[in-house]
Amino acid sequence: AQGVFAASAAKASVRAMSFKEQIVVDCRGHLLGRLASVLAKELLNGQHVICVRAEDINISGSLYRNKLKYANFRRKFLAQGSAQVDTCHRGAVVLEMSFKEQIVVDCRGHLLGRLASVLAKELLNGQHVVCVRAEDINISGSLYRNKLKYANFRRKHMNSNPKQGPLHYRSPSKILWRTIRGMVPHKTARGSAALDRLKTFEGIPHPYDRKKRMVVPSCLKVLRLRPERRFCRLGDLSQQVGWKHGALIERLESQRKVKSSAFYKKKTATLRAKNEAKKAVKLSADQMKVLESAGYA
Repeated sequence: AQGVFAASAAKASVRAMSFKEQIVVDCRGHLLGRLASVLAKELLNGQHVICVRAEDINISGSLYRNKLKYANFRRKFLAQGSAQVDTCHRGAVVLEMSFKEQIVVDCRGHLLGRLASVLAKELLNGQHVVCVRAEDINISGSLYRNKLKYANFRRKHMNSNPKQGPLHYRSPSKILWRTIRGMVPHKTARGSAALDRLKTFEGIPHPYDRKKRMVVPSCLKVLRLRPERRFCRLGDLSQQVGWKHGALIERLESQRKVKSSAFYKKKTATLRAKNEAKKAVKLSADQMKVLESAGYA
């Protein structure tokens, strides 16, 4: 087998890779998936690998079949970036999360499970996420059905000492937090660090009321749930199972909306005055040349 391999790979030798300073792999004639899996293991073991002649790698299946598979992959990738924002979220923008310092997600109108799965992946990637208005999250299924499911969950406890768990959270922010925790390996160091990057709140407390809020189009109820299907609010479910701060959150939110409206009017007036001042300004020919040379004209 070594002789056949050496002859077909032009004097390339078969190597056991681990514990070498650096390995140069001649990729000609190798199958893509098998080669990638072997190299992934070696890289995780600490091996330095250089791959050459990558254009001569082989892929099982015909060229036409692989073209179709690649086209399907491209379509899925492009679809993630082309989703539109729902019109009910004025001022919110489409979520493009990775590699931002911190993302504030407005949970209003999102489906609980879909939102939790997206946020779990982003948290594991190292993203810091703040979730606000958790009480306005939607859950598919009627309120009665979800009350029965939660009642079944509440029956699960430790017989000898129920305080030791599992804990049954009532507030919407903690229910969202626990749902995300179930999608993260929270007993490992990586999962624990991911959960430390998550914050959840009812309402929109300071300072997040002054920050731009995002939505996740792939998790919005209006885009993912058929109009005739039943749904309920997470805040309503929490109130049915013992959460007692719904009225307080409503009062604080009404006060916040008054302040936010005044802030927005002041901001738009300032921006309008600034634009009018720019239009009214008259510059000399020399000043215009300087601006044009700097790219501002």
